[in-house]
Amino acid sequence: MAGVQCSFERVEKKFVLTHLQAEALMRDLTAGYMAVDQYGQHTIRNLYYDTDDYALIRRSIQRPKYKVKFRLRAYGTPMEDSLIFAELKKKYSGVVYKRRIAVSPDDMRRFLRGETLDGENPQIQRELHRYLLEHPIRPKVFLAYERVALYGLDDPALRVTLDTHLRYRTTRLDCFKDDAGELICPDDPVILEVKLANAAPLWLARLLSRHKIYMSSFSKYGTCYLNHLARRKPDIRPMAHKRNNEGEIEHAS
Repeated sequence: MAGVQCSFERVEKKFVLTHLQAEALMRDLTAGYMAVDQYGQHTIRNLYYDTDDYALIRRSIQRPKYKVKFRLRAYGTPMEDSLIFAELKKKYSGVVYKRRIAVSPDDMRRFLRGETLDGENPQIQRELHRYLLEHPIRPKVFLAYERVALYGLDDPALRVTLDTHLRYRTTRLDCFKDDAGELICPDDPVILEVKLANAAPLWLARLLSRHKIYMSSFSKYGTCYLNHLARRKPDIRPMAHKRNNEGEIEHAS
């Protein structure tokens, strides 16, 4: 899709804030350093794929040097002409590599059935298809939150996001359903992410220090698993490497 960045390589730093810290930081960030992007506050909807016993996220929370996640993502309130993203997000030694395609809902259904789409980066399509074929994963967790994103006035590549009202569900696993869900964290923190191609500017480091904001290893999906899913009995059934019309791995009968 023209105009959509489909490949990223950057460092992402995460911080857990109170709402009071977030409000104070926003005032300082928008006082000459950064601006809220064109979307304002909007809802992010994610559909995370995993094995039936959550092998991907269980490995991820062990903090290995290399980890990977596959998800679908929609921004705002999705419509039939909205873009849906299929993303393969890898992290190696602290650097995030993201490969994704952005297509219509109908094209996404075709892609998840294994079709190659015209007009989309064929190399990225092959990478995503290969991953789906080699790993017995299917939709497992819907995760949504409200986001405000900012960009640097001097360096537009510098991105800051603040996410609130993190919620999840394990039913109605579709980015087009409602965005209702149970809170992941009862205290409803604000998750700050700083996304960098280069070193953080000095003014940002000073603002974070002023507000006593310190880096954390917070993972939305990982926290959801630890807080709500880890105690559940795994739904482990024989798997066949065949995909149904919704893009899921079908189970052997």
